[in-house]
Formats: sequence, structure tokens, C-alpha cells
Amino acid sequence: MLIQKQMLRFIFKILILIMPFVSLAQNKLERQFFIRPGVDLSRFAVPYMNDNNQKAWEVNLDCEIKYRYFPVVELGSNSVKINTKTYEYKSEGSYMRFGFNYNMLNYRQRFDRNIFFVGFRYGISNFTHEAPYIKISNEWGDYKSSFENTNINAHWTEFVIGLRGEILKNIYLGYTFRVKQMLKHSDYNNLAPYWTPGFGKGSSGRLVGMSYSISYAIPIKNPKPILPEGY
Repeated sequence: MLIQKQMLRFIFKILILIMPFVSLAQNKLERQFFIRPGVDLSRFAVPYMNDNNQKAWEVNLDCEIKYRYFPVVELGSNSVKINTKTYEYKSEGSYMRFGFNYNMLNYRQRFDRNIFFVGFRYGISNFTHEAPYIKISNEWGDYKSSFENTNINAHWTEFVIGLRGEILKNIYLGYTFRVKQMLKHSDYNNLAPYWTPGFGKGSSGRLVGMSYSISYAIPIKNPKPILPEGY
């Protein structure tokens, strides 16, 4: 999809932009640098946690651009299909979140990569939804209707708190708690979205969620195993 290609280009541009800053910092302080791609394991549990037919995946990437500051990009896709006797609903699309984590832990050594963080995300979702069949019954009989396929954009913010801990060399497990606030949906043609990819159930308001991920740190620059004085 177009939004997925745009997401990949966005990640590439972020990496290109941060490399000069990383090089300058390394000249002064012999700092580490790594990128840490990961997969959200909780997305694979989604089909077993909902009555509707739902599929999802999400990947993420973070790195330390400055001491304690970690820019983050999260990309994913989500689809929902609901079939009942009275209605049918379908939703499918992709999303991107970007922001940063701030590490609240003091490093014991400069090559430590465990983090306990607070952070911020800005989310963007592009998806389609439709209701091919709706049946309303009352004392006057049955009324059948439908809503055609509509393309929707959504924007929201998130406050996050979580951790990443090394369980094996360069392999990390972690979780993230999220408080999400919807900002805006584009016009949805009188059919409010049941599920917004990347945000969750509903079309407005505030939601709380959690993700559980596994990631692998790819070391690019390793420092001497001594934390510089005053750093």
C-alpha cells in the first residue's frame, strides 16, 4: 500500500538525518550507537482476544540519538471483519506512529541498552471501511441498507511508559502502556469507524492499551566499558 511505502521512506530519512549527529557525539565522548528493530508480539494474539475476525501486525525501530533520548518509529496493519445476522462490517488499513522515548535509568556502563522510559507518539492511520449489509427490524417489518467503501484518515496522540530489558545477548523483551487521545477523523460518511488501525476500538475519545514486543539491537559503534566522567 502507498502508506507503507511512505513509512519505509520516512524511516530511511530519519536514519540518514541522525547519522551526522551520532558521528559528532562519538568524536567527543566515545559513545555507543545501535539500531533496535522489533516486532510487537501482542498483535499475533489479537485474533484470539476478540470475537470478530481480526488480523494485525506491527514492527518498530528505535535508537539512541542523544544520551537518554530514543527516537521511535512504529509501523503496522490491521483488518477487521464482523458478520452477524443483522449486519456485516469490514475495516482494513495501515498506520504509523513516531515520537521518542526518554530513558529514566542511569547507565552503569555506557554500553547498557536496558531502558525504563516515558515518551510520546503521534499516530497516523489510513484505512477503508464499509458495511455491505445492515438489517433493521421493527413492528413495521425489516429494513435493509448498506454503507459503501469509504477511505478515512485518522490522527491521534499517545503518552507511553514502558521498558526494554536484555534477556539474551542483544535480544530484548519489553512492554509499553499507552494512553491514546483521538484528535481527528476525516469524513466517514455517517458510518463511524468501529475500529481504527493503530488506535483501537471507536472513532473518538480516549483509550488505554498495551503492547508487548521482542527486539534485536544491532551494534554499530561500541564504546569503551567506562562511563565518561560527568556524562
